[in-house]
Amino acid sequence: MKRLMATAAALAALVAGLAAAEPPPAPASGGTPAERARAVVQRWEQAQGLRRARAEVFPRDAAFEISTGDNGPAMKVRFIDSGAGAYALLVQRPDGWRYGEFSAHAGLYWFVSDTLGLGQFVGTSDLVNLIRQARVMLLPDKLMEQASLPDVVRDGRTFHVVGTKAPAQPVQFRLFDPERGTLVQVDTIDDRRQVTERIRYGDFREVDGVLEPFETVFGEGPQRVTLRAVKLANRFAPPPRFFEPSAAQVSLWQRTEDILKKYVAASGGYAALAQIVSRVTRIEVTNEGSGLTYQLTLSQKAPDFFLSEADVPGVGRTWQGFDGQAGWSYGELQGFRPIRGEELELFRRNGMLDLENFPKRFPIRRSAGIKEVNGRKTAALELANLRQRTGLHYFDLETGQLLRIEAELEAGGDGRVPVTIDFSDFRQVDGVTLPFRTDLRHPAFNTVTRVLEVKQNVELDPAIFRPRKDE
Repeated sequence: MKRLMATAAALAALVAGLAAAEPPPAPASGGTPAERARAVVQRWEQAQGLRRARAEVFPRDAAFEISTGDNGPAMKVRFIDSGAGAYALLVQRPDGWRYGEFSAHAGLYWFVSDTLGLGQFVGTSDLVNLIRQARVMLLPDKLMEQASLPDVVRDGRTFHVVGTKAPAQPVQFRLFDPERGTLVQVDTIDDRRQVTERIRYGDFREVDGVLEPFETVFGEGPQRVTLRAVKLANRFAPPPRFFEPSAAQVSLWQRTEDILKKYVAASGGYAALAQIVSRVTRIEVTNEGSGLTYQLTLSQKAPDFFLSEADVPGVGRTWQGFDGQAGWSYGELQGFRPIRGEELELFRRNGMLDLENFPKRFPIRRSAGIKEVNGRKTAALELANLRQRTGLHYFDLETGQLLRIEAELEAGGDGRVPVTIDFSDFRQVDGVTLPFRTDLRHPAFNTVTRVLEVKQNVELDPAIFRPRKDE
């Protein structure tokens, strides 16, 4: 209680846009701050019909349009919520790309896309959390603190304020319309007494006896996200297994999981791979077109820090790296350029040391069937994560080794270019298996790299992976 009352004293300074245009009226008299807060909350629950039985509301079928800023293109969403954790989400982005999410149990959901394939994730997606916040729900039953704070005036209107504190959660200020009893704004306050999150509710309409906000705004300024309800329908009757992918889809995804686990085993197994936290590799590179040969040193640090250093005849010294945040390239002749998009994903893939987590890194998979690579039968998988696609990967059906990656990279004004990387000459070093030869085919050049020396678990300063703009 002391924390809430102390925070209330700085309310005007904390909540931008809520400063009173005139001295605020005194709070409702009678009772303790907690009792007055409970009276405001009870009126809100009654005004918006929030005590309606869940069986009268769920499952709920809702359609939304979600946009960013003033005139950002809207994403169309359909969200069917069981009210007990299970849900189905269908999304159409402004560019026409569509995907879905399905969850039969809280804490685990499936991602489905015709383009990317099927993936399984732990937790709840950010979009689902956003949509669920757009529906005003009852306050948590186990509030540590709850107190009525001084009223505030905004745009000439007075609003009641209730401060709340739930276990392991930050302080929140909730603004209520005293005329209608509706909740119109929630501000989340950090320990420095700054607003870290703001949600505003408006355009209230009655749906089956529940007063619902048809517009919810998250944040302020050009980055704010506006969620507008197009349809809200209660007591939706989904068919059996509606919140689950089909048995065929799950079976196909499990086959991809088995392929990736076999790859991890072929690379040395979970225990051996987990022991490798850094690696320095000395490599000889040959350009097949020009016959130019040079050496480079590749430094890697778990989980995916990456640095390539080379001194190329006629080109000078070059560096390429990833420091956990940014990908970059710098050359004495070419200067500096950032590495982004699919090129960055390929960089991160090549820099990975924690191959034991390979299946987790690429949870979205699509099978491309059985293909032959250099005389070997392989399982071809399109692998992706929620950031983007990472290319077609070919795994040897017999050994489990990754033999080839096919990807497309951004080429500036030239659009996209195909790149093929072949791995061979597998050898064991310190209990893990590595490809000692890599063939890279690019429309502009072909290179062959051969490993000359490998040192593992060496001390590497994280600073060496940072961009080398000033070298």
